[in-house]
Amino acid sequence: MEIGIKIDSANTVICKKGVDVVLNEPSYIAFSHTVKGKIQVLHVGNEAYNLQDKGIEDITIAQPFLNGRVAHSELARLYIKNTLKKLQATRTTHALFTIPCSLTNDELNTLKTAIYTGGIHEAIFVPTSVACAVGMGFDPLAGDACLSVCLCEDGTEIAAIHGSSIVAGGTIKDGATSITNIIKAEFRRRYSLDISIKEARRVRIAVQSLLSNDTSQVVVKGNDVVSNFPREIVFKASECFEIIKPVFIKIANAIKNVLAQIPYEVLQQIVLGNILISGELSSVTGLLEFLTEQLQLQVVVSQATLNAQVQGIIRMLGNPDIARRVADSN
Repeated sequence: MEIGIKIDSANTVICKKGVDVVLNEPSYIAFSHTVKGKIQVLHVGNEAYNLQDKGIEDITIAQPFLNGRVAHSELARLYIKNTLKKLQATRTTHALFTIPCSLTNDELNTLKTAIYTGGIHEAIFVPTSVACAVGMGFDPLAGDACLSVCLCEDGTEIAAIHGSSIVAGGTIKDGATSITNIIKAEFRRRYSLDISIKEARRVRIAVQSLLSNDTSQVVVKGNDVVSNFPREIVFKASECFEIIKPVFIKIANAIKNVLAQIPYEVLQQIVLGNILISGELSSVTGLLEFLTEQLQLQVVVSQATLNAQVQGIIRMLGNPDIARRVADSN
């Protein structure tokens, strides 16, 4: 395997064996149509993302992948093709892809069509939840067990892993993207302030907290809903807590549901501190304390500088036996 690829609604990360991360850009494509109706790609990644809200006529900005799935087959193919061009990758590229464990066979086949016609010669597919666990130090070849909870951009993946196999799991749509959308909607409802998705994401990252007494704050800029004039307010982490707490209670309940499905002998290993929390939302202030209280179990939150999923990809590129065993087992 030459490269490892993670694509979600927000970002694409590509790692290269022996080099680590070689690309980390938004999963966006900018295109127009020729007079004959053919799609003409103008930009992918950062360049496409930065064209948002510019109001340029005849240019469409789109996300070809949503919730870890192909949203538009032709755009997905073109996105992969043009992203690989940035790496100067060739048709002989062999790749590892991380995918949601809830992907159906039809959805996987649609993804395969996009990547094989987009320039990937051969690929193996590893569940995101396993990649995250591997990135946190779990060894699928050792025969141990863990519960991997990936609080990802597109949703939350929960998987009980025994060895290289997922023995129980579940997926809910609540993740970083959904919380960003909730914050945007709540600003309009509570404060009559219309903010962009970019601003809502910045706010989420700045003051996301599960501590009711958190005193951090951020200045938020937007347009007044009534006058449409620019306006700004100070938004406190304690206010963010009120908005995001219901989402994390839902996540905790989803974890409990998966724990209830796990075979007893596997569960015994998991409750001994092998609940691994990773992903975009693992940096939420107070998350460790919140989940420990909700689950009444010891949890471990990723402290990796890189996203745990990316760390897992890098590790599997260096040890392809892990990737092949996981791919064959799931």
